[in-house]
Amino acid sequence: MDLTRGANRLGIRARVLIEAKILEDYGEIDNALGHNTAGLVLSVLSHRLASGNAGLANDLLTVGLVRRQTGASVELDLSLRRTRAGDQECFTLRLADEREAEA
Repeated sequence: MDLTRGANRLGIRARVLIEAKILEDYGEIDNALGHNTAGLVLSVLSHRLASGNAGLANDLLTVGLVRRQTGASVELDLSLRRTRAGDQECFTLRLADEREAEA
């Protein structure tokens, strides 16, 4: 699923793709924050990019979400792959691991 439009709004000047299952199966922990799942993931990515070392080999983004089916709080590790095609940079996010969130 393409999140490029939302990424551009956060100042990420690259194409951003995410595994659709992540958006379908997980929701945000606190709806009062006003982020949807895609917005939360993009915020974490934006922060990682600001640190200057995103997309390196075996890079993982960790986000806290709720599994929609059960309502359980979980931490997801999303693999982050950075590629370039010509002058277009692209980040691809895929589910690498899920674990129950610690209380």
